[in-house]
Amino acid sequence: MTGSQYKNIIDWTFKLDEKLKTSENRVVIKRLLDNMGTSFPTVSYEKVLNIFKKQNYLGWRNCPVEDAQTYSNLGIPTIAMDQSTVILIYPDSTVPNLSFEKEHDIIKNESVKTYAELTEEQRKNMKFFSYRYGFAIEKNNS
Repeated sequence: MTGSQYKNIIDWTFKLDEKLKTSENRVVIKRLLDNMGTSFPTVSYEKVLNIFKKQNYLGWRNCPVEDAQTYSNLGIPTIAMDQSTVILIYPDSTVPNLSFEKEHDIIKNESVKTYAELTEEQRKNMKFFSYRYGFAIEKNNS
């Protein structure tokens, strides 16, 4: 999926299901990831975090904090997580919308944020994961 498709799924999921705007975090994240065809366990946040840290739950892999927005912009589902919440990283403004509408409703939901919208504390204390199996961003080390 491209970054635009990823963004489009998030936008339209919220647009078509008004209840999601006031639903609890677990419900929002599960619904969004289900709509992307991405597996997400339905156990406690603490258990999910422990499962993901082992890097053996389907395609979920650790994601370097500095790469979270890049993965999201590429269309790879990416989350920030701690023992009490999950935040889906939303593609930033460099990723075009696919919608036929000129302006999308701006998503205002604590469960979905760009990396830039995360607080410094969230960036420091949360673990980041992306649904990418063996794919990794190549880094130029010169």
